[in-house]
Amino acid sequence: MSAGLHRLIPVLVAVTTAVAVLPAAAVAAPERGPLVPVTEGSIESGRPTPAAVRPGYVSRGPIGVRNSGRAPVTGLVAEVHLNDDRLRFSRLYDNCWYALEEEPDTAWCEFPDEIVAQSVLQMKGPVFSLAAGTEPGARIANVTFGWASKEWADANGGIEALAAAEAAEGTEAVQGDQGTLALEPGSPRLRQGPNTTTGFLGTTVLPATGTPPDGLPAIPPSDPDTARLAAVQEASDEPSQGPVYDLGPRHTLGGVVGVRNTGDAPVDGLVAELRLSDTDLSFAGQWSNCWFATEDKPGSAWCEFDGALAPGATRKIDGPVAVTGAEGRAEIFKDVRFHWVSKAWAAGHGGIEALARIDATPGTEPVRGTGDTLTLTTAPAGLVGHLRGSTDFVLGLWPPGATEPTPSPTATSSPTPKPTTSTSPAPGNGGDDNGGGTGGEDDGTPGGGGGGGDSLPITGSPVAVTAGVGVALLLAGLLTFFTARRRMRTTV
Repeated sequence: MSAGLHRLIPVLVAVTTAVAVLPAAAVAAPERGPLVPVTEGSIESGRPTPAAVRPGYVSRGPIGVRNSGRAPVTGLVAEVHLNDDRLRFSRLYDNCWYALEEEPDTAWCEFPDEIVAQSVLQMKGPVFSLAAGTEPGARIANVTFGWASKEWADANGGIEALAAAEAAEGTEAVQGDQGTLALEPGSPRLRQGPNTTTGFLGTTVLPATGTPPDGLPAIPPSDPDTARLAAVQEASDEPSQGPVYDLGPRHTLGGVVGVRNTGDAPVDGLVAELRLSDTDLSFAGQWSNCWFATEDKPGSAWCEFDGALAPGATRKIDGPVAVTGAEGRAEIFKDVRFHWVSKAWAAGHGGIEALARIDATPGTEPVRGTGDTLTLTTAPAGLVGHLRGSTDFVLGLWPPGATEPTPSPTATSSPTPKPTTSTSPAPGNGGDDNGGGTGGEDDGTPGGGGGGGDSLPITGSPVAVTAGVGVALLLAGLLTFFTARRRMRTTV
């Protein structure tokens, strides 16, 4: 054997060992499940976008999770850490265990939900709030959160044991008793930050307005509807989302807000919940069959429609739902969330006025529209749902340099050729106001653009396969090089 090949042996051993070890490490890494934390974030930097909150009020920043795998995951567990004394949990839920003394407040919560591949879920209802008296502009440390499968949590003793491990010495974890925290479908615009296991949610402190509300914040209802309704819209290249429509100054968001009766019985009366992602969007009308909650937050509305929807029938809202103003944040994804329920389900919760009141900022009241009636009309063929049952999202993007449409100041936007939000680029703050502001305190939140781009990042076993192929090619190249070199020396 030549001296060259002798020198190559240590290299071959080291590289072969790396190949053998890499798949095991890659398989071990996602032991919590293929569950990626997502929230609102910057398209350019990849950093989370802080939620704007007034002192004494609940944060509206989303705490979400994406299933980045190829199979459903049933049973989810979330951990939430409030890393600042001016933040506190709004309610202590009965499906959560809390460590609340001396250390940063921590919660471990359990959910029975199934999350299908490539879809997003987020916490529904109030999670944490900002202490009254916090000075505007104060630097608040980021909230951190992560997700795991229930199977992983059970293997580690369950959420009680996990919360107990977080408790300060001499203290105990406690179970909440103030209602149940639920999950709801999350928007495809929510994006992964630079860390694949830890999510970061910042807080921008706005000026206080009036006296903060007393008592516990309301919990939105989450019980199922007996009617089988599917939210539908236009199809796209992505099975988990609809098209992305261009926006700009004084645009109308395109798209279809549709509903299909997938059951075998008529549904007598429909209700649509419409929720705007941020205050760059406003409703296209003040419809008289809707109740609106728009004060000091992104707009939401509950609208009621009479008439029966036959089994298999599909209808859509007649006309546009949302428009933009003269100014807005460019390179920001936005959406209109639409959710369908039966009129009977809404009546069981006090009707659409009561439901709108739950959505309203505390201390404000919902208002009934005074304009024309919003109606349903025949839907075009080919409308589809996107993994979210009775909820879906019409997506829009405000590209940089967008100008007002011509000749009509309210031209309807057109879909971009290829939707690009399956990796969850996010819109702005999503908080109580349109005020952006800087992020939270510099507490080690990673920077950079991790998780961005037009496709989900490859993690876990695919990384091992890709790396293994690369190393194998490296080995083959080295062997070829030294063999050729030896032959050259022999023939000289």
